[in-house]
Amino acid sequence: MSVMRAGQIMDASRSGARGEVSALRFAGTDRTVVFENAEPVAGALSRVLKLWPAAPAAPRGGGDDIAITGTGRAFSCTAPTLDTPYDGLTSVSAACCAIVDIARAFLEKHTDMLCLHCAAFEIGGRLVVIAGHARAGKSTLAARLAAEPVALYCDDMLPIHPASGQGMALGVPPRLRLPLPASASRPFRDFLAHHAGPADTRYAYLDAPRLVPHGRTAPIGAIILLDRRVDGPAGFAAASRSETLQHLLLRNLSHERPAAELAAAMETLMTRTLNLRLFYSDLDEVAALLCDAFRVWPRDAESLVSGAIPGSPLPLEENDLVERIRPGLDAQRAYRRALGIGVRAIDGELFLIDDTQQAVLHLNQLATGVWNLLEDPVSIAEATDILACAFPAMPRQIIGGDVEALFADLCAHRLIAPV
Repeated sequence: MSVMRAGQIMDASRSGARGEVSALRFAGTDRTVVFENAEPVAGALSRVLKLWPAAPAAPRGGGDDIAITGTGRAFSCTAPTLDTPYDGLTSVSAACCAIVDIARAFLEKHTDMLCLHCAAFEIGGRLVVIAGHARAGKSTLAARLAAEPVALYCDDMLPIHPASGQGMALGVPPRLRLPLPASASRPFRDFLAHHAGPADTRYAYLDAPRLVPHGRTAPIGAIILLDRRVDGPAGFAAASRSETLQHLLLRNLSHERPAAELAAAMETLMTRTLNLRLFYSDLDEVAALLCDAFRVWPRDAESLVSGAIPGSPLPLEENDLVERIRPGLDAQRAYRRALGIGVRAIDGELFLIDDTQQAVLHLNQLATGVWNLLEDPVSIAEATDILACAFPAMPRQIIGGDVEALFADLCAHRLIAPV
């Protein structure tokens, strides 16, 4: 199979049998990307994925293809992983949609690999993996690190060989949400302008000068849990094994792997790495801190810990405020643990694996106490009474609400059953 790069994608998009139709397959995948009246999307994709080799391919049909179709000035995207098509897309948004599904196609073919939703860069021969919630700023930090003398692996998806602990680059550059943060410095803005990739009004790709090409690997040396603050200096804090495992499981993209096997693989990965929290408010400062901390790799995580976490946490946005759904369970009915539940204990907290091997539920120390009570039949009311006695300073109403919500989660995952 002949392999193409960069500008050759546009040539292929003009060589299809129907003139305006062409098809490509990217290295390491079994799905074909089909362009119909979508040359602007093919052009954007050629610029963004210039480090992920592709070759001409015949469309499979039958709904197995990733299809980009031009409809006037807009584009639509369909794929086997999408329940409904995405319509009304710009060329850049359509290219982004295709990239996500190309990456999923890679994972479909490589079921032996883990995959994390994270950013990662290589320094000193090892990878620093940066994980965090949706507003932690992973992509922006990855773009800022692209201006430093480090090798950038990803801002979104990192496939991992679990046996060796090696992370692999897909060759996808950072995608930034627009507008940029008001705090972005003038030198950083100038860097982005000088290395601008395809963009629309919502997102912009970075033509990162030190982006690692598809297929290159490096051992993972550190897992960093990113904590963006309103203010205060950048610094490291200790991250417990339980906290790190919870983050990794929440950011796992390897959905086909049995839950017990996944938890064991993630735990093994943690034992090979330094595990830290990183708090920051200023991009330039945190980029400098990361480069300085790992230019010569530290012997242990403790040598990097800064002490107390300064600064204020980010305020919650409206979308972060989720109203608790009252499950309507009978508070007097007794429940007990279901059979066949897997349990992993880490740092005094539990990770429960349901009998289908499809879900892992994390229990903090309070929830772990309730789980211990459920060894014998116990009701919501009884569990609330016991915890209210154990924590007299906490209002009973709050304890009762937490216990009720926990019972609902355990029921939903079939981890407990009524007796």
